[in-house]
Amino acid sequence: MTHVVSFATVNFVNIKTAVAISIASAILLVTPIFAQESSSSTTKVRPLPPRIEARKIALDTRFALMEANLQERRLMEASKAAIFRQKLEERKLRIASHEAEIKLKIQTFKDKQKAEIASRVNTNLNRINQNQTDQMLKHLDKMSQLLDKLADRPAANQAIADARAAIDTARGAVQVQAQKDYTIAVTTETKIKLDAQAKRDQLQMDITAVRRQVIAAKQAVSNAVRVAKSGKTATESAKVKEGSSSGQQ
Repeated sequence: MTHVVSFATVNFVNIKTAVAISIASAILLVTPIFAQESSSSTTKVRPLPPRIEARKIALDTRFALMEANLQERRLMEASKAAIFRQKLEERKLRIASHEAEIKLKIQTFKDKQKAEIASRVNTNLNRINQNQTDQMLKHLDKMSQLLDKLADRPAANQAIADARAAIDTARGAVQVQAQKDYTIAVTTETKIKLDAQAKRDQLQMDITAVRRQVIAAKQAVSNAVRVAKSGKTATESAKVKEGSSSGQQ
């Protein structure tokens, strides 16, 4: 029995020793891993290769310049818009003064119905001009915003520049048109109809001319979008178009 107990005791001791050795071995194995993780957590991020770093700096610089140019253009547009609003206020005062003079003349008409029609037409012409020019300016603003989204397409730089020039030209023409006064120049009661017709025809002719420039700006913007999507320069796109046209012939 004693031998049995001794044998069991020895086995138990051996088992404890084996477990202790296993735990110690595990600790020895795990410790380097922890040390490696701790070391890697404190290790600094490796710098980018020189070529990639130079490219990153170039891209950052380009985007920074693009953003600076965009902000500068927006400030210039805001300044021009403020001047334009001031001129519109001056136009309102000028038209109000002219309309007051015309009303005094119309009040002397014997035909009151004719006087009422003349007064209504006189007011409507200036309102039509204002509504038309307001809509065209809104369209030009949307075109400009669309070009801002294409600013990161280097291949379309020339097409974008051409479109911006077309927009600026159209905007200037629309702003000039918006400041015009179409108050009827009343001469005599018998000629009031002819006076009103002359102003109406003049308004229609002026609006048509300005609208052509807005359409030209729209076409230039459409071309810039097409070039940006194709990834080709304006010259390359023109050559492709010419080649396509000659092939069809």
